[in-house]
Amino acid sequence: MDNQEQKPDQPRLQVFLGVLVLRVTVIRSKLSRLPLMQAGLDAMKTALRVLTAITEKRQPDPADITLLRNYAGPQPQDIALDEFACTIIQRALKRRAEIRAARAGDSE
Repeated sequence: MDNQEQKPDQPRLQVFLGVLVLRVTVIRSKLSRLPLMQAGLDAMKTALRVLTAITEKRQPDPADITLLRNYAGPQPQDIALDEFACTIIQRALKRRAEIRAARAGDSE
């Protein structure tokens, strides 16, 4: 009789497990994007430090310039450092917007 009592619960258990797996998948997807958001935020902060130094008529920290190049690749020859920093900020903001849009799509 115990086997008969367990059978009606099995479909509900399968549905519950399916929903649980789906929720875990969505959470993992959202968490996997956090490092991307942080990398973009770090790039923007670095670019802002470089721009601040330039506008204050002082040399940017060489470590910050290296970080920018690590983030975005080599600086093109025909682009000034301030434009390069602005480009990096624009890329990071665009990437953050894409991540947010993807998150909004996950929650629907």
